[in-house]
Amino acid sequence: MRCKRETGLVAIRSAADTEVQQGVIKAHAADFEAFGKTRQTYLAAVRRVLDTEP
Repeated sequence: MRCKRETGLVAIRSAADTEVQQGVIKAHAADFEAFGKTRQTYLAAVRRVLDTEP
């Protein structure tokens, strides 16, 4: 654990992971937008069902 702190491994790895994730998000922005729209439609349907009295 001390070695990780001294070398800054956790911070370096976190920064690298963030960079990779941002690249994937940017490369697939349209897919993420479509997913978000589909999710909102799904959640709206769930809310309608849950708000319906039996």
